[in-house]
Amino acid sequence: MLVELTDIKGETWFVNPSYVYLMHEKKGRTQVWVTGHSVPLKIDRPLLEVSTEISAALQTIAGTSMTGPQAGVQQAQQAAQAATTAATTAAFMG
Repeated sequence: MLVELTDIKGETWFVNPSYVYLMHEKKGRTQVWVTGHSVPLKIDRPLLEVSTEISAALQTIAGTSMTGPQAGVQQAQQAAQAATTAATTAAFMG
Protein backbone atom coordinates (compact mmCIF):
# COMPACT_ATOMS: atom_id res chain seq x y z
CA MET A 1 0.00 0.00 0.00
CA LEU A 2 1.47 3.33 -1.06
CA VAL A 3 1.02 6.51 0.96
CA GLU A 4 0.24 9.72 -0.90
CA LEU A 5 2.24 12.71 0.33
CA THR A 6 2.24 16.22 -1.12
CA ASP A 7 5.38 18.22 -0.48
CA ILE A 8 5.71 21.97 0.12
CA LYS A 9 6.20 22.56 -3.63
CA GLY A 10 2.84 20.94 -4.38
CA GLU A 11 4.36 17.80 -5.90
CA THR A 12 2.57 14.56 -5.07
CA TRP A 13 4.63 11.54 -4.10
CA PHE A 14 3.43 7.98 -3.64
CA VAL A 15 5.75 6.48 -1.04
CA ASN A 16 6.19 2.84 -0.10
CA PRO A 17 6.08 3.07 3.72
CA SER A 18 8.60 0.21 3.98
CA TYR A 19 11.27 2.61 2.72
CA VAL A 20 10.60 5.41 5.22
CA TYR A 21 13.37 5.30 7.79
CA LEU A 22 13.07 8.62 9.61
CA MET A 23 10.51 11.34 10.22
CA HIS A 24 10.89 14.46 12.29
CA GLU A 25 9.45 17.93 12.57
CA LYS A 26 11.59 20.92 11.71
CA LYS A 27 10.39 24.51 11.50
CA GLY A 28 6.77 23.37 11.67
CA ARG A 29 7.10 20.93 8.76
CA THR A 30 7.37 17.18 8.77
CA GLN A 31 10.45 15.82 7.07
CA VAL A 32 10.13 12.29 5.72
CA TRP A 33 13.37 10.51 4.87
CA VAL A 34 12.94 7.79 2.25
CA THR A 35 15.62 5.26 1.28
CA GLY A 36 17.14 6.20 -2.07
CA HIS A 37 16.54 9.96 -1.73
CA SER A 38 19.33 12.28 -0.66
CA VAL A 39 16.96 14.91 0.76
CA PRO A 40 13.78 14.49 2.82
CA LEU A 41 10.28 15.15 1.57
CA LYS A 42 9.04 18.26 3.35
CA ILE A 43 5.36 18.03 4.17
CA ASP A 44 3.13 20.81 5.57
CA ARG A 45 1.28 18.48 7.95
CA PRO A 46 1.86 17.66 11.62
CA LEU A 47 4.37 14.93 12.38
CA LEU A 48 1.82 12.87 14.32
CA GLU A 49 -0.63 12.90 11.40
CA VAL A 50 1.97 11.78 8.84
CA SER A 51 3.49 9.14 11.13
CA THR A 52 0.04 7.71 11.93
CA GLU A 53 -0.77 7.42 8.22
CA ILE A 54 2.54 5.69 7.46
CA SER A 55 2.18 3.36 10.47
CA ALA A 56 -1.33 2.36 9.36
CA ALA A 57 -0.04 1.57 5.88
CA LEU A 58 2.76 -0.56 7.35
CA GLN A 59 0.29 -2.48 9.49
CA THR A 60 -1.87 -3.09 6.41
CA ILE A 61 1.14 -4.42 4.54
CA ALA A 62 1.99 -6.70 7.46
CA GLY A 63 -1.61 -7.88 7.67
CA THR A 64 -2.10 -6.81 11.27
CA SER A 65 -4.15 -4.17 12.94
CA MET A 66 -1.94 -4.00 16.05
CA THR A 67 1.44 -5.33 16.98
CA GLY A 68 3.69 -5.52 19.98
CA PRO A 69 2.62 -4.12 23.34
CA GLN A 70 -0.61 -2.67 21.92
CA ALA A 71 -1.81 -6.15 20.92
CA GLY A 72 -1.03 -7.49 24.41
CA VAL A 73 -3.01 -4.70 26.06
CA GLN A 74 -5.96 -5.27 23.74
CA GLN A 75 -5.93 -9.03 24.42
CA ALA A 76 -5.87 -8.41 28.19
CA GLN A 77 -8.79 -5.98 27.91
CA GLN A 78 -10.79 -8.48 25.84
CA ALA A 79 -10.10 -11.24 28.37
CA ALA A 80 -11.18 -9.01 31.26
CA GLN A 81 -14.36 -8.04 29.42
CA ALA A 82 -15.14 -11.69 28.66
CA ALA A 83 -14.63 -12.61 32.33
CA THR A 84 -16.93 -9.78 33.45
CA THR A 85 -19.59 -10.83 30.95
CA ALA A 86 -19.37 -14.47 32.10
CA ALA A 87 -19.64 -13.48 35.77
CA THR A 88 -22.62 -11.21 35.07
CA THR A 89 -24.36 -13.95 33.09
CA ALA A 90 -23.71 -16.52 35.80
CA ALA A 91 -25.07 -14.19 38.50
CA PHE A 92 -28.15 -13.41 36.42
CA MET A 93 -28.83 -17.08 35.65
CA GLY A 94 -28.22 -17.75 39.31
